[in-house]
Amino acid sequence: MCDSSGHRAVLVGLNLIGLKRKKIKLSEIEDIKSAYKILFMSKLTLEEAMSKLDESRSPYVEDITTFIKHSQRDITRPNTQQNYS
Repeated sequence: MCDSSGHRAVLVGLNLIGLKRKKIKLSEIEDIKSAYKILFMSKLTLEEAMSKLDESRSPYVEDITTFIKHSQRDITRPNTQQNYS
């Protein structure tokens, strides 16, 4: 759902074109955008962001949080160049 760029990949934003091509409803895309902002653009810790996202009823947001919870790798946040696990 996201785009990355560079030799050492950096997250640069959502793949909105891909989401629209998959015919995902605009309301669901808005849910994904909100989740993206909470996870990657806010000053919240990962734990705080995940806790906030757990309140969402969106199946797409649930997919994102489930993926992060079960991942054995870190995630990176834009502009910080720091990994969080």
